[in-house]
Amino acid sequence: MDRIVDASYKNSVSVQVKTIDTILGTTVPLALKIDVEGYEKYALEGATKLLSNPNFKVLIIELNNSGKQYKVNDQDIYTTVLGFGFKPYHYDPKKRELKALNTYNINQFNTIFVRDLEFVNSRVIASSIIKINNHYF
Repeated sequence: MDRIVDASYKNSVSVQVKTIDTILGTTVPLALKIDVEGYEKYALEGATKLLSNPNFKVLIIELNNSGKQYKVNDQDIYTTVLGFGFKPYHYDPKKRELKALNTYNINQFNTIFVRDLEFVNSRVIASSIIKINNHYF
């Protein structure tokens, strides 16, 4: 595997880099959250096998312009995800429902991208209600 060293940081270290597809092997999760501080484009490039698999239903990704430092804009990432058949949603935990968005979530950084809304809605409906700080979700 390649090693990356960013010499611009005083206390930098070498880290081993693997693609998402390599890490997962033949495992196909239903959902995946990606938050890699601006490297989202590159994480997606290493996940094309997963993103192409129809059994993979949900991608949660943080789009907050952190890719600008690597000359990547959020719109390009958004377009890439749409190209794999996903659509953007916001989840309302109090109503336990997904609401369609016209673009990625600009009101908060995480956007939930769903490929199979019927499947995901059935999972939400079937999930147990939980209590957090005297609120039920």
